[in-house]
Amino acid sequence: MRQDLNSLKKQIKTLYKVNEFIASIGNLHRLLKLIMEESKKALCAEASSLMLYDPENKELFFEVALGKKGKGIKKIRLKLGQGIAGASAKKRQIINVSNVAKDSHFYQGADSRSGFITRSVLAAPLLRKGKLIGVLEVLNKKDKRPFNQEDVNLMETIAAQAAIAIENAMLYAENLKAERLAAVGQTVAGLSHYIKNLLTGIEMGKEMVHIGLEDKDRETFVSGWETTEEYLDKVSNLVLDMLNYSKERKPLYRLTNLNEIIKQIVASQRERAKKEKVKLITNFDSHLNEVSIDPQGMERVLLNLVGNGLDALGGKGGKVEIITYLEKKKKLFQIKVSDTGCGIPEEQIKKIFSFFYSTKGSKGTGIGLAVVEKIIKEHQGKIKVTSKVGKGTTFTITLPYLKKIIKS
Repeated sequence: MRQDLNSLKKQIKTLYKVNEFIASIGNLHRLLKLIMEESKKALCAEASSLMLYDPENKELFFEVALGKKGKGIKKIRLKLGQGIAGASAKKRQIINVSNVAKDSHFYQGADSRSGFITRSVLAAPLLRKGKLIGVLEVLNKKDKRPFNQEDVNLMETIAAQAAIAIENAMLYAENLKAERLAAVGQTVAGLSHYIKNLLTGIEMGKEMVHIGLEDKDRETFVSGWETTEEYLDKVSNLVLDMLNYSKERKPLYRLTNLNEIIKQIVASQRERAKKEKVKLITNFDSHLNEVSIDPQGMERVLLNLVGNGLDALGGKGGKVEIITYLEKKKKLFQIKVSDTGCGIPEEQIKKIFSFFYSTKGSKGTGIGLAVVEKIIKEHQGKIKVTSKVGKGTTFTITLPYLKKIIKS
């Protein structure tokens, strides 16, 4: 009676532990390692292994192999019926071998590659609704005894729970892959539409230039050239943003006049702002006339943020303000770019720095803010967004204040 009670306690403890498998369904590799570790611990075994089933080739293979010789083991593939694991898989039942030296099914390849010496094996097929998922094995009881009936019962419990968890993990991975493919498809479609719009703008400008030249109409010529130039700038910015995002780079620090960079960016956007009746306002801290930053990277950041501010106003007027501020005691400085535009809904704020996520529909690429965040992080800085729908948005960049060139 006491033995039955101890066995029941052990079963309950094991059930409690294997429930942790469910928490790991988002990571199949981690889940398989956890199953192996818990089965080894629960059955007081020296080692464990788990092979998944490849139905296309009708083979078992190692997805995870622990230890120094793991790489060699991972290359092993067993046909159904080959080895004790293969026999368990083929028969769809637990096999308990107390002495592998006397078992004709035993496959010595794993021992020769790992350096491990197998004495006894308890192998259980991982089955879910009659479907073979893999085989779980525990090797050598630590007390040198064979595996007993109590061990077989425990192994059945673990294998049943492990099969459910692995099946769920596989389904999760398949769904995630499908979602990612769908997201990539939507992104490519959106980006293609954006590029098509840019090319249409260039064609339109080019046509106006031709008409202006043929009719000797200076006004049409100038208007056409300005349109062409505007869309060529957008193409250039798109290419630069994609290059900046795709390439890992360390900032090339230079002693730079930050305020002067902002003045140049404001000057480049002045014509657009005038057309759209937008006020571009600057408020500079003179201490930031010399600071150690990557000027090229910071220029991309500020061009994107000022451009975003103008986009948010939608040609309806308003203001975009750029402020620089030094907090000497904290050894940091801030750049704030604010607009009085449409604002960003709260549920979207967490997503705006995601690559290819855009709040502008076909008018945006979803690349600019991802590049902004990447460059700021490369500078060991932070960027924060505050926004109210219908009131406007403020991007606050906080960076370490340095007055000397540092090595990247």
